[in-house]
Amino acid sequence: MGGLYNSNSTTMLLSSLICRVCKQSLSSDKFYYRKDTRKYRTECKDCLLKKQRDKYAPIPTKYATEEDKIQAARDRAKQWYKDNKEKAKKRISAWQKSERGKRMRTKAREKHKRLHKDYWRAKIRADRSTRRARELGAGPLITSSVLLIEEENLLKYGVFTCEYCQQEIKETYHLDHKLPLSRGGTNITENLCISCPTCNLEKGNKTYDEYKQ
Repeated sequence: MGGLYNSNSTTMLLSSLICRVCKQSLSSDKFYYRKDTRKYRTECKDCLLKKQRDKYAPIPTKYATEEDKIQAARDRAKQWYKDNKEKAKKRISAWQKSERGKRMRTKAREKHKRLHKDYWRAKIRADRSTRRARELGAGPLITSSVLLIEEENLLKYGVFTCEYCQQEIKETYHLDHKLPLSRGGTNITENLCISCPTCNLEKGNKTYDEYKQ
């Protein structure tokens, strides 16, 4: 059934219509009339209103508190890292090498130092203890060994010269370990050489051959 509309006047003859949603038979004034199609809508006003309310109603959350939601996200991230460890390591490495990553890491480190001063004091002490332990394991560094290395360098080059860049050292030189202490090196004469400060700092924990390449 449908409502009747007189095109020569604005009078609509009321009749009963059936809503396709609630299946109720209602008078035509309970339906919206569309002038473009000159027909009534198939849903009643109440059903349309309920449809709109359901559409824009807030989505219910399955978490009791915001903390539970954050913890759930962290758990998902940990599980993803566990399942995709190699892929995650490549992403992290690429981010750390980027300029933005370096800036953010520097800011995070500075903030962490301000908020956790006790931790950083303990870390410095631990690093010093580790260094001393490595040096003790590497054996003593005696004065005669240093003098012998200096003599060999002078006989070879005439002046103190860096073993890596072959440039003359005009100021203080560094005594470098060809095999770093952190990789099992010792203080024997054969493992020591004279280096300029720049090469020694750039070399880091590389071996002599690795850095020369």
